[in-house]
Amino acid sequence: MIEMTGTPAYRQVADDLRKQIAEGVLSVGQPIGSTSQLMSRYSVSSTVVRKAIEQLQAEGIVIGHPGKGVFVRLTPDQASAESATLDDLARRVEALEATAGERPTEAADGSEEVRGLRHELAVLRTYVIDLYARMGYPYPREDGGTDETRSSDRGQDAKPGRVGKSAHRSA
Repeated sequence: MIEMTGTPAYRQVADDLRKQIAEGVLSVGQPIGSTSQLMSRYSVSSTVVRKAIEQLQAEGIVIGHPGKGVFVRLTPDQASAESATLDDLARRVEALEATAGERPTEAADGSEEVRGLRHELAVLRTYVIDLYARMGYPYPREDGGTDETRSSDRGQDAKPGRVGKSAHRSA
Protein backbone atom coordinates (compact mmCIF):
# COMPACT_ATOMS: atom_id res chain seq x y z
CA MET A 1 0.00 0.00 0.00
CA ILE A 2 3.00 2.33 0.48
CA GLU A 3 4.00 4.03 -2.75
CA MET A 4 7.44 5.22 -3.81
CA THR A 5 6.46 8.89 -4.05
CA GLY A 6 9.28 10.52 -2.14
CA THR A 7 7.04 10.92 0.89
CA PRO A 8 8.45 8.97 3.87
CA ALA A 9 6.65 5.68 4.51
CA TYR A 10 5.73 6.61 8.10
CA ARG A 11 3.94 9.73 6.81
CA GLN A 12 2.03 7.68 4.26
CA VAL A 13 0.93 5.27 7.00
CA ALA A 14 0.00 8.15 9.34
CA ASP A 15 -1.87 9.93 6.52
CA ASP A 16 -3.84 6.78 5.69
CA LEU A 17 -4.75 6.13 9.34
CA ARG A 18 -5.71 9.81 9.76
CA LYS A 19 -7.93 9.55 6.66
CA GLN A 20 -9.61 6.38 7.98
CA ILE A 21 -10.30 8.12 11.30
CA ALA A 22 -11.65 11.25 9.57
CA GLU A 23 -13.94 9.13 7.36
CA GLY A 24 -15.23 7.10 10.34
CA VAL A 25 -13.69 3.80 9.21
CA LEU A 26 -11.84 3.88 12.55
CA SER A 27 -13.99 5.48 15.25
CA VAL A 28 -13.08 7.12 18.55
CA GLY A 29 -12.25 4.48 21.15
CA GLN A 30 -11.49 1.82 18.56
CA PRO A 31 -8.03 0.21 18.37
CA ILE A 32 -6.06 1.01 15.23
CA GLY A 33 -4.52 -2.46 15.13
CA SER A 34 -1.41 -4.05 16.54
CA THR A 35 2.05 -3.23 15.26
CA SER A 36 2.21 -6.57 13.45
CA GLN A 37 -1.22 -6.03 11.87
CA LEU A 38 -0.20 -2.58 10.65
CA MET A 39 3.14 -3.92 9.38
CA SER A 40 1.27 -6.55 7.38
CA ARG A 41 -1.43 -4.17 6.13
CA TYR A 42 1.06 -1.55 4.88
CA SER A 43 4.02 -3.88 4.10
CA VAL A 44 6.39 -1.80 6.26
CA SER A 45 8.77 -2.35 9.17
CA SER A 46 7.92 -1.97 12.85
CA THR A 47 10.04 1.20 12.90
CA VAL A 48 7.81 2.79 10.25
CA VAL A 49 4.67 1.78 12.17
CA ARG A 50 6.04 3.13 15.46
CA LYS A 51 7.01 6.45 13.85
CA ALA A 52 3.56 6.81 12.24
CA ILE A 53 1.90 6.16 15.60
CA GLU A 54 4.23 8.67 17.31
CA GLN A 55 3.17 11.29 14.76
CA LEU A 56 -0.54 10.61 15.39
CA GLN A 57 0.03 10.67 19.17
CA ALA A 58 1.80 14.02 18.90
CA GLU A 59 -1.25 15.35 17.05
CA GLY A 60 -3.52 14.02 19.81
CA ILE A 61 -5.39 11.71 17.43
CA VAL A 62 -4.44 8.39 19.04
CA ILE A 63 -3.41 7.33 22.52
CA GLY A 64 -1.38 4.32 23.53
CA HIS A 65 -2.21 2.12 26.49
CA PRO A 66 0.80 -0.06 27.34
CA GLY A 67 -0.07 -3.73 27.07
CA LYS A 68 -3.48 -2.98 25.56
CA GLY A 69 -2.87 -1.21 22.26
CA VAL A 70 -3.23 2.11 20.51
CA PHE A 71 -6.71 3.59 20.30
CA VAL A 72 -8.37 6.44 18.42
CA ARG A 73 -8.59 9.35 20.86
CA LEU A 74 -10.04 12.10 18.65
CA THR A 75 -10.86 12.74 15.02
CA PRO A 76 -8.38 14.98 13.18
CA ASP A 77 -10.88 17.88 13.34
CA GLN A 78 -11.39 17.42 17.10
CA ALA A 79 -7.63 17.22 17.70
CA SER A 80 -7.11 20.39 15.68
CA ALA A 81 -9.79 22.22 17.68
CA GLU A 82 -8.28 20.99 20.96
CA SER A 83 -4.84 22.18 19.88
CA ALA A 84 -6.25 25.61 19.00
CA THR A 85 -7.87 25.77 22.44
CA LEU A 86 -4.53 24.95 24.07
CA ASP A 87 -2.80 27.68 22.09
CA ASP A 88 -5.51 30.17 23.12
CA LEU A 89 -5.12 29.20 26.80
CA ALA A 90 -1.35 29.60 26.57
CA ARG A 91 -1.77 33.09 25.06
CA ARG A 92 -4.21 34.05 27.82
CA VAL A 93 -1.81 32.85 30.50
CA GLU A 94 1.02 34.84 28.93
CA ALA A 95 -1.19 37.95 28.85
CA LEU A 96 -2.12 37.49 32.51
CA GLU A 97 1.53 36.97 33.44
CA ALA A 98 2.48 40.13 31.55
CA THR A 99 -0.30 42.10 33.24
CA ALA A 100 0.69 40.80 36.66
CA GLY A 101 4.31 41.76 35.99
CA GLU A 102 3.38 45.32 34.91
CA ARG A 103 1.59 46.17 38.14
CA PRO A 104 3.54 48.12 40.73
CA THR A 105 4.49 46.38 43.92
CA GLU A 106 0.91 46.18 45.15
CA ALA A 107 1.70 42.81 46.68
CA ALA A 108 4.10 44.60 49.04
CA ASP A 109 1.05 46.49 50.35
CA GLY A 110 -0.46 43.12 51.23
CA SER A 111 -3.32 43.58 48.79
CA GLU A 112 -5.63 40.59 49.10
CA GLU A 113 -6.90 41.12 45.55
CA VAL A 114 -3.40 40.92 44.05
CA ARG A 115 -2.62 37.76 46.01
CA GLY A 116 -5.89 36.23 44.79
CA LEU A 117 -5.09 37.11 41.18
CA ARG A 118 -1.59 35.68 41.45
CA HIS A 119 -3.03 32.49 42.88
CA GLU A 120 -5.57 32.23 40.04
CA LEU A 121 -2.78 32.84 37.54
CA ALA A 122 -0.69 30.05 39.08
CA VAL A 123 -3.64 27.65 38.96
CA LEU A 124 -4.44 28.58 35.35
CA ARG A 125 -0.79 28.20 34.32
CA THR A 126 -0.69 24.77 35.98
CA TYR A 127 -3.85 23.79 34.12
CA VAL A 128 -2.40 24.87 30.75
CA ILE A 129 0.91 23.07 31.41
CA ASP A 130 -1.08 19.95 32.30
CA LEU A 131 -3.09 20.21 29.07
CA TYR A 132 0.10 20.55 27.05
CA ALA A 133 1.52 17.49 28.83
CA ARG A 134 -1.63 15.47 28.07
CA MET A 135 -1.21 16.36 24.41
CA GLY A 136 2.45 15.35 24.56
CA TYR A 137 3.79 18.86 23.96
CA PRO A 138 6.17 20.85 26.16
CA TYR A 139 4.76 24.16 27.41
CA PRO A 140 6.27 27.08 25.40
CA ARG A 141 8.00 29.89 27.28
CA GLU A 142 8.38 33.50 26.17
CA ASP A 143 12.12 33.01 25.59
CA GLY A 144 11.39 30.34 22.98
CA GLY A 145 12.35 27.45 25.27
CA THR A 146 9.99 24.92 26.75
CA ASP A 147 8.79 24.33 30.27
CA GLU A 148 8.91 20.77 31.55
CA THR A 149 6.00 19.74 33.76
CA ARG A 150 7.84 19.37 37.06
CA SER A 151 5.89 20.17 40.20
CA SER A 152 8.58 22.68 41.16
CA ASP A 153 7.74 24.67 37.97
CA ARG A 154 4.09 25.04 38.87
CA GLY A 155 4.41 27.79 41.45
CA GLN A 156 3.98 27.37 45.17
CA ASP A 157 0.53 28.97 45.27
CA ALA A 158 -0.99 26.51 42.79
CA LYS A 159 -3.12 23.68 44.10
CA PRO A 160 -2.37 20.74 41.79
CA GLY A 161 -5.40 18.79 43.02
CA ARG A 162 -7.70 21.23 41.24
CA VAL A 163 -6.44 20.66 37.70
CA GLY A 164 -6.97 16.99 37.02
CA LYS A 165 -5.45 13.71 37.90
CA SER A 166 -2.27 14.02 35.85
CA ALA A 167 -1.25 16.94 38.07
CA HIS A 168 -0.96 14.47 40.97
CA ARG A 169 1.91 12.66 39.30
CA SER A 170 5.31 13.45 40.69
CA ALA A 171 8.15 14.42 38.42
